[in-house]
Amino acid sequence: MFDNLCFVQNKLFEKYGVEFHTYNGIFSKRHNHEGYWELFVITQGAAVHRFGPTPKTVYANYVQLMRPNDTHCFCPSADPCKHISISFDKNVVKNMFDIIDIELHRKLTEYDGAICTEIDNDLRREIEQQVSVLETLPAQENGYVASEIKYMFFRLLQKICASVFLESAAYPAIVREAIGLMQSRYADYLTVDEICNNLGCTHIRLLRSFKQHTGKTVVNYFLELKLEKAFTLLISTNYKVIEICSMVGIDSISYFNKKFKEKYGVTPTEIKNTR
Repeated sequence: MFDNLCFVQNKLFEKYGVEFHTYNGIFSKRHNHEGYWELFVITQGAAVHRFGPTPKTVYANYVQLMRPNDTHCFCPSADPCKHISISFDKNVVKNMFDIIDIELHRKLTEYDGAICTEIDNDLRREIEQQVSVLETLPAQENGYVASEIKYMFFRLLQKICASVFLESAAYPAIVREAIGLMQSRYADYLTVDEICNNLGCTHIRLLRSFKQHTGKTVVNYFLELKLEKAFTLLISTNYKVIEICSMVGIDSISYFNKKFKEKYGVTPTEIKNTR
């Protein structure tokens, strides 16, 4: 009925468990990717994506995460398609999931449906530009390339999980919008006032609804989001701890170290040294 296909037989994948490439056109043979996960981003045109019982026309900015046993193919449409594919060894990807949520691998494996979302034009263009640069780097830069691909994957994964799990949790619109705003502006010093102004709501309405549905205050949720972003940067980039502190919008390095250790049990420097 379908084939087990492998597109990741290269030195980058062998050493780091990660691979990426740009694909022009369609691939109409139904297949799965036994042993690894694939995330694809449609960057141009359209294609008929056969996943599950109902074919779906997908356009630029569509992103989907494919599990090893998921079967799919791209069939032609009137507008030629181009996409970026990012692939991870199944063991590598589980370790990455565990960083975000120890239950995430199970949740995504058991999720019944397409694990997908759409991103905005700015993020899609940024990813295209980054991939075009990485494709030109020599083999001795493979460690850097793997780190950049992991960081790119984390960013897209967070978008997907927000789309998939927030909707399934049936959060009200005000909570989803507040979380979406915090995710997109995690590097800023957003106050509750600014969030309310952006959403056009009152303090009382936002704070009550947010606490009721997430079990956390807006301030604590935003801080945890910043710390999770910092963790991602610590393990996937070569930025210094003080740079990462600033990149996630925390202006005190001592406060950053304290809260990070409270959440993860280790300091940011210890994470860096371990890595």
